[in-house]
Amino acid sequence: MFRAAVDRLLQLLFIFLVLANTAVLPQKVKPASSSNPKLLYEDFITGFKSVWLELDDESQKLIDQPKGDELLKTLRKYAGELGFDVVVATTSEKLDNIKKATTSCNNADFRFTWKGDGFDVSDISIHISDCNGVWFRFEKQGVAKIDYSLERTLLTEWRNLLKHKRARFNPERTPQLIRGTTGPTESEFKSRLDSKGAKDIEGIYELMKEPGESGLVQKLRIGIEKLNDVSYRIYYFAGALFKGDWSDGEYKGEMTKTGKKDFYKVIWKSENKTLADEVFCSSAEQGILIFQFIENTGTREGRFLKLYPVF
Repeated sequence: MFRAAVDRLLQLLFIFLVLANTAVLPQKVKPASSSNPKLLYEDFITGFKSVWLELDDESQKLIDQPKGDELLKTLRKYAGELGFDVVVATTSEKLDNIKKATTSCNNADFRFTWKGDGFDVSDISIHISDCNGVWFRFEKQGVAKIDYSLERTLLTEWRNLLKHKRARFNPERTPQLIRGTTGPTESEFKSRLDSKGAKDIEGIYELMKEPGESGLVQKLRIGIEKLNDVSYRIYYFAGALFKGDWSDGEYKGEMTKTGKKDFYKVIWKSENKTLADEVFCSSAEQGILIFQFIENTGTREGRFLKLYPVF
């Protein structure tokens, strides 16, 4: 009888230990999609001490002003819940960060997107990436009713999407920049244009700043090289936010002709090296390339002026 009682006690102790361990073990993070399914978010995120917040232009302008304080506080609060004390959010903070660092590899890039109409909020997502284009995406399906305020609703939904707190910083997991494939430097490309002549839309172009844009818009300079009758290669030459992340002559993307005259399908390597394929370009305006970037929050446009060859 004593043996039976001991066996029963051991069984209860085993069950208790199993339940206790289950309770304290962190829940596995399950993104909607990622660039590398074999890489766990829990491991990836330990390599960063700070987060760089990305918002659409309207929301960025809002948190740069006093009237956006509530949204800014909410973003900082959420980042803190995820284990980050350093949050680079406002334009002034980003400019200061760029002055102090030559690479973005120390920052985890958090891009928040949503659509709201005052009553409902939809298309809520968090896209997290590093300087080499490794990314994780968390997104909510459907619509959420705004409860008291947009900020309160967003915080609730963000917590539902991702609430894993980075327990510690592991510098061994901080990404080391992977250099991309490079072609001719800007000076080499210019010499090539001088000797062989520019074909079609070939040339060197610079991003034009539009009225009302934030101070973060860089003078991005690119080169367009014609490869054959339908394809073009895009080179990066200058103007990256973090100059150490990009090399002069690094491949920036590709352009392919479509059935519409002067209209191209584009594969574009973004600032943080992620590939965007919902991009189009028009060369209908003389000396101007207009790139259209289709994103969840709408279409963003970039106008590039041809600098070389000159007329």
